[in-house]
Amino acid sequence: MNYTVELRDEAKEILRGLSPDPKGEVNRVLKRLVLGPDLRRGDRQLQDQEHLWRAVAGRRWRVVFAVLPGRRIEVQRIRRRPLAYEGIEHPHQQELQESARPYSGEQPLISHPAAH
Repeated sequence: MNYTVELRDEAKEILRGLSPDPKGEVNRVLKRLVLGPDLRRGDRQLQDQEHLWRAVAGRRWRVVFAVLPGRRIEVQRIRRRPLAYEGIEHPHQQELQESARPYSGEQPLISHPAAH
């Protein structure tokens, strides 16, 4: 049984602005999360956070997500590794409370530049 993967607005904006290589890495993680967190692929639960996890997207990017009841995964942020965990020690702060939007693996999020 698959999970429903949703992206918060911040995560969606970052994903849109990524260059093709990191965008591809992040999209691979998002598509994989439909099957749930995978410890074999490096997904780890964040220390002292009951429901928050992180996935590695390439060498420089992290996807921070919450595993919620009802087989839901909510991607809260997509950030470079050094910035990925800022503010997470206070998960109720406004930044982490914005609404999430569904991610559909059938709609490719990788954009190709227009041919000149």
